[in-house]
Amino acid sequence: MPAGRWGGEMSVTSTPARAAVSHLDVILSAVQAELGPLQDKTLAGVVGFDAGGPVSIIESRAGDYYVTTELHDLVDQLPSYEGRQYEVALVTSKGAKFAQTALTVHAWTQEWKMIRNGQRIEMYHDDLSPDDLCGDVRMIPSERGDCGCYVIVEDGQTYPGARQ
Repeated sequence: MPAGRWGGEMSVTSTPARAAVSHLDVILSAVQAELGPLQDKTLAGVVGFDAGGPVSIIESRAGDYYVTTELHDLVDQLPSYEGRQYEVALVTSKGAKFAQTALTVHAWTQEWKMIRNGQRIEMYHDDLSPDDLCGDVRMIPSERGDCGCYVIVEDGQTYPGARQ
């Protein structure tokens, strides 16, 4: 297994089947309808995000976006400005390692700051150097309305999917 950024090993696991329709199922369904299909595996740290490791992510089949899978369920996560539980996706061409690091750093900051639709993200962090993250946020609401996904479209990237 490859070494992870936070000192532990990284693992790739199959995304488990879920019996009940969860917030994550609803969020990922909305994301795939908007941005395109996801792979059937999750890139996760041996140590989970809630214990100090990286966020778990799923890569799109086209490799043009990555989405977190555990933020909606965190006890300490503030709801979004729009009042939703949420996951965060990143549209980037810099690959899974950058996406996981950027989304992890972003998740750390969201513990004390609300995300919102139309927000401008500018992250300059040692863990991202020399590739900082700058982009605009777009919300994908779910059909239930109480959860959704906030997509960070990195500067210079095109929003994937049917709707522009």
